[in-house]
Amino acid sequence: MEFFKSVYKENFLFWLMFKVFFFIWLLTTVIFIWFCNYYKVYGDGSSIGAYMNLLVFDATLFAPIAAYFFYDNWKEQHNTKLCSDIAQRIWNKLDLVSSLTHDPSRKFNRIWEISGDEFNNLKPYMINTMSQLEHTVIEVKSDLKLLGDLLEGDTPLKLKSTFKNFTYDGTKESIDIFQKLEDQYYKDYVPYQEEVKKLLIPIIKA
Repeated sequence: MEFFKSVYKENFLFWLMFKVFFFIWLLTTVIFIWFCNYYKVYGDGSSIGAYMNLLVFDATLFAPIAAYFFYDNWKEQHNTKLCSDIAQRIWNKLDLVSSLTHDPSRKFNRIWEISGDEFNNLKPYMINTMSQLEHTVIEVKSDLKLLGDLLEGDTPLKLKSTFKNFTYDGTKESIDIFQKLEDQYYKDYVPYQEEVKKLLIPIIKA
């Protein structure tokens, strides 16, 4: 699909530049013919030389226009690729948020069977997990803002939904923190994550 889109853009650019050059050539040629007829100057070596100079003028005039079209096309492709990369990065970080949310309960899902040392490590483990979540959410927010600045239309407005940080009371040694963390995830994140991912899919595939 991407191959056909690329070919279409290249063909469109080629024909666009061809039409522009044809218009410049046609306009200057019509003016040249009118000038020759008006002053009865045609058919000799001087008129042929003048017409050759006119073609050089056409090419000189067309060169910066072609350069602009090439630059504009390159810029569009570059921005599309950049937006796709950022959208993919956001997608991966949203998956990381999901993973970090569920990892603690998977790790300590049979709390009564773990050793005392592992239980003592619960608090630092959860603090580290929450720190990773916090940094990941900050990065998601930053990338969403960057993507919104690069995109045009209504999509940036849809990407500015509230994205709250997770909270954890690290002073309480209780397995309730697993449920608390997952409750926050399903309440504050799942609906928004699904909304964002629906918007990211066409950007990633662009």
